[in-house]
Amino acid sequence: GGGGREKGAGGDPAPAGLGKGGGMDGGSEASAAESLTACLRAFTGMEELSSDERCWCDKCGSLQNSSKQMSIERLPNVLCFQLKRFRQTMERGKHASKVDSFVEFPMHSLNMYNYTSAFISSRAASGGGSDAAGGSSRTSRGGGSDAGELSAVAELRPPAAEHLYDLFGIALHHGTMQNGHYTAYIRRHASWFHCDDASVTPVTPKAVRSCKAYLLFYIRKAVC
Repeated sequence: GGGGREKGAGGDPAPAGLGKGGGMDGGSEASAAESLTACLRAFTGMEELSSDERCWCDKCGSLQNSSKQMSIERLPNVLCFQLKRFRQTMERGKHASKVDSFVEFPMHSLNMYNYTSAFISSRAASGGGSDAAGGSSRTSRGGGSDAGELSAVAELRPPAAEHLYDLFGIALHHGTMQNGHYTAYIRRHASWFHCDDASVTPVTPKAVRSCKAYLLFYIRKAVC
């Protein structure tokens, strides 16, 4: 959900765990990241384009090295993240396998502000770099880092409810590529339930937190 905006030119980034392109589905393998926030930092990180992706500059009259960056232009009320749980290789013919690693995810107050176009653009305009993952920073005349000062201000400012999301559903894949089954965790008010076809049983938040999620569903706090 939500609109994605590409900063710079060229192809799409290959972030860990999240999708390539304007959305956040598909993408590189879940095994490449330890947490959902790490996936988001990679998804919105600055990427230097290769020499064959240089952009033409009318002013210079030549091809110039360039970089590009993904950001979220508009956050939706409901966010859905898809972690890549399936891998295909061409070794000894086409072969598919499952990525079964654990990726940590927050159950409450996922703050999406640092991955929005508004934050990344303001960071770049302030000279602190435009990399939500940390990126480059500019040293000010006073000897401090503009990026560090900007980050400190962002940390001191209470997050707005419109940028905070709570988890309310998870889809899981059990089994192998050849023989699998899907189940789900669903939150109703403060209680969690495991849905397996016609069977619905209560579960603890600890069980939910420790699962190997395939799809994560978040809802904006402001509309809860």
